[in-house]
Amino acid sequence: MRFLPLSLFLISLSLGQVAGPTLQTPSNGATDIDPTSSITLNWSNVTNVGYYELHVEDNSSFSNPDIDENVSPSIYYISANTLNYSTTYYWRVRGHHTSGPWNGWPTLWSDTYSFTTASELDITPPDLPTGLTATPGDTQISLTWTANTESDLASYKVYGGTSAGPTTLLSTVSAGTETYIHTGLTYGTTYYYRISAVDDSGNESDKTSDVSASPIYSGPTFHVSTDGSDDNDGSEENPFASIQTAIDSSSNSDTVLVQAGTYTENINFNGKNIVVGSNMLVTSDTSYISSTIIDGNEA
Repeated sequence: MRFLPLSLFLISLSLGQVAGPTLQTPSNGATDIDPTSSITLNWSNVTNVGYYELHVEDNSSFSNPDIDENVSPSIYYISANTLNYSTTYYWRVRGHHTSGPWNGWPTLWSDTYSFTTASELDITPPDLPTGLTATPGDTQISLTWTANTESDLASYKVYGGTSAGPTTLLSTVSAGTETYIHTGLTYGTTYYYRISAVDDSGNESDKTSDVSASPIYSGPTFHVSTDGSDDNDGSEENPFASIQTAIDSSSNSDTVLVQAGTYTENINFNGKNIVVGSNMLVTSDTSYISSTIIDGNEA
């Protein structure tokens, strides 16, 4: 009988070693894998393999695996919060035969796959904005505030309404802009505002304390009517009761438009270059001249 040297037998055995499993998921090069959730690794089955040897490491040399497990069947669940954020991991698998002609021998290692975990979630909101002010204008209110300094600041949210603590979103203002103008407002109505800051991850700060203002009428035509009030703003909807109040509220080149009726007062233009007249100015109806009277015999 002729015997083969043992070394030749081992070489022959090595050359015929069974191929390793095919890795399936995660796919090779997968990204944004959430390390705070369970991560599933699976691979193909190999005939007569009773268990599989799994390596997972952040180095493709596998010199010090983070996970070195013998598992069965062909699936493994990495527990949540086991791996780090923003890290590339490498993994490989080989089977161990427990029956058949290769009983007791391992398969070759599979190809090495990699996957990269997601960046750590930002859950910290920006600082509360400061310096919010409301400045009234003609049918509008202008808001200004101090810029936040966060590098990941995305925007500001502006909330407003006619009640304190408004929750209605009026606008989202991009970072780098610290102003907002609310237009189309009603004279004599108080409007309330507050703002918040939002970062690139969508985290929103608390809302600021309220600021409030009422739009003011600024002409150029101030209205006067016998049924008006000097507490009004002089708009057509809210006329003054006295011509002098309208004059005092006006500026050069403005017009004081007086409705028909008798006004018992003395008036003083105070050096202003303005026009004071009846509705004849806007209707060309000369009857308004005689029906609009200033009675200077004020007691």
